[in-house]
Amino acid sequence: MNLERNLFFKLYLFSNIVTAIIYIYSGKIGGDLRGYDLNHPLIMLLALIIVIVSMYTLLYFLYGFLEKSIKVKKIFLEDNIDYFYLDVFFILLNISFGYFSFKYDIGIAGVEIDSSVPKIPLYLFIIMQPIFLTYIYLAYTSNIKRKLFVVNAILILLFSILKGWLSSFIYLTFIFIIVNNAFIFKHKLKFMLGIVVGIVLSPFLKFFKSVVSVVNTSQNGDSYIEAIDLVMSYKNINSLLDLFNLYLVSTIERFEHVGILYYSLVENNIDVVLKDKITPFFAEGWIQNRIYDVFTLHSTTDLQIALAQKIHNAYSWRVNTPISLWMIVDSQMILLIAIYTITLLMLVIFISKLLSEKVVNLSWIATLVMLFHGWFYSFSLYIQALVVFACIVFFIRIVKA
Repeated sequence: MNLERNLFFKLYLFSNIVTAIIYIYSGKIGGDLRGYDLNHPLIMLLALIIVIVSMYTLLYFLYGFLEKSIKVKKIFLEDNIDYFYLDVFFILLNISFGYFSFKYDIGIAGVEIDSSVPKIPLYLFIIMQPIFLTYIYLAYTSNIKRKLFVVNAILILLFSILKGWLSSFIYLTFIFIIVNNAFIFKHKLKFMLGIVVGIVLSPFLKFFKSVVSVVNTSQNGDSYIEAIDLVMSYKNINSLLDLFNLYLVSTIERFEHVGILYYSLVENNIDVVLKDKITPFFAEGWIQNRIYDVFTLHSTTDLQIALAQKIHNAYSWRVNTPISLWMIVDSQMILLIAIYTITLLMLVIFISKLLSEKVVNLSWIATLVMLFHGWFYSFSLYIQALVVFACIVFFIRIVKA
């Protein structure tokens, strides 16, 4: 593994190991299952083993094997003027998508989409997937330093934070390491210092996300100051140290899924309860879901929502559903789930290799963030964005030919 992959692989591995130890020691599970009693430590250890084995299988052996095996000819944009056109295009795209999102509540955490949203621009943005598309653009053009490159990175980060999402930090940090790989190898001490600073700041970013979510979902028009007071009161935060400790643990828990695996292993009837209610794994995705709806009248819901409602049904939310959990819920489909997962990986690596090795690298972190956690829908949207970006590059090449 290269530097950036190794760093994030160890981050996720470390988070799962640490949280498993904390849960066993405290007898309580945190994260999505906060407060759930842990009465079977050996089952938690089994869940941890499943996580470790699945991580190495998917992200080390399988991704590495397919990356070496798939050979394609790359699409190149050879001069800076091509990047300039891309820079301007993405600035316009991000500004227009940001404006549209905040006006009609598109993709804002905890907020339902405005019913009056115009359908044509909505479907256009759904097809293009501007956030994923911007990540791909940043990775693809990262070999040349440009001011507009930085502007686009700041725009996507700002809009994501204000919508109540922090995943952009993962993607942009990964891309930052790709861009500055040579510098990092020469200045390892500075890089380590940067990691420490990132760890120290992460709880405060997580806290700010909670504040933003309160503001976005407030029925009373709460200000940010009022939202800060509400969050601190609800979380029983009395000092800066309380805030840091609480949200540091919360940040680490966002990278783990040993808790939800433990729950699925302990709750023996989980497959019976959920199997007939959930959208099949192969129908997760904007395009796949539409095709599935055409051929079936069976009403289903996403596994993330169905399982979340089983755990706590007081409000609408989603829970991480790793691939191994999918196999527990739908055990008769284990082989098909494995084949489908491999097919998605082959497709994402093939399209990424058409573009550049840096996009292949980006697709690895997308695999870790989404596919490893069982978010087939989101991963399918990422593949969709790869196809759109490849079409954009083809178009530029044809125009300049």
